Amino acid sequence: MGGESAAHESRSDADRRGPGPGAARSLEALRDENERLRRELAERVRDQRRIVDRYETLLDAARADADREAARRTPAASAVGRLLERLRR
Repeated sequence: MGGESAAHESRSDADRRGPGPGAARSLEALRDENERLRRELAERVRDQRRIVDRYETLLDAARADADREAARRTPAASAVGRLLERLRR
């Protein structure tokens, strides 16, 4: 029983002293890793947004080209073509 109280006493002493220098280094290493991962994630998000913006721009340009081509092939497909059709009637 004497050993149990000595072990208990040792744990209480350790609790009062707080974490040792190794724990502080470990905590600092975890903070550094967390910051590195946050920066990496932010960079990936920026890259993804740039890619999405680029594809949206290309898609808008392709749609505009398709609309111009459709208007050229069928004048009634354009607003001016529809107005001309109405005037002819």
